Amino acid sequence: MLKYLPILFIVWYQTQGRSFDVRADTQIDPKSLTPNEEEELNKKHVVVMNGHNNYQVGQQIFYIYNEEPSKHATKNKAKLNGYVVTPGISAHKLHPRKLTWNKARQACDQEGGHLAIINSESEEKVLLRILEEKTIKLAWLGLHDYFEENDWVTVTGEALENTGFTRWNTKWPNEPDNYGGNQNCGGLIVEGGMDDIGCDSLLSFFCEIPL
Repeated sequence: MLKYLPILFIVWYQTQGRSFDVRADTQIDPKSLTPNEEEELNKKHVVVMNGHNNYQVGQQIFYIYNEEPSKHATKNKAKLNGYVVTPGISAHKLHPRKLTWNKARQACDQEGGHLAIINSESEEKVLLRILEEKTIKLAWLGLHDYFEENDWVTVTGEALENTGFTRWNTKWPNEPDNYGGNQNCGGLIVEGGMDDIGCDSLLSFFCEIPL
């Protein structure tokens, strides 16, 4: 309990509208510290409020020990078996087996992820490279216009225009063209760009687990 008194004091002091000055040149004799005090001194703290670095009343203080960065890479680390992890982008897995779009969506959900959503040209390049390595020409992505024709949304409910990647393929003109009147699900072709496809088609599919 005593080791948390300094934290409680800081929070109380800030609620009184006062600032708290910690001088960088303060010297502490390590020999004067108890083992518990030395452990607390070696901890690093991060102040977070509502997802932002923010030194305000109600702040939460989290202690982070000196561990390997990879241990904090993702809360889904245990689920990433077989996934291609691209730092700064995401983790992806191409399933060669062929399923309908909805069955593919369910398969990704069961893995703890979702059908892949492309958020940048860099992410598209990652997926295209995987397609080329597996010699697969087309794979499902996590987008559709089930609800309203040409109103494309992702499996997470985000409008396509807000994802950061909206490029349709130029292999065929006027894509997405809704050929035959029933192409309501999206995929990625190996030549680059997205394509609208009939949702009952049997295709390989990309799953994604965000980092």
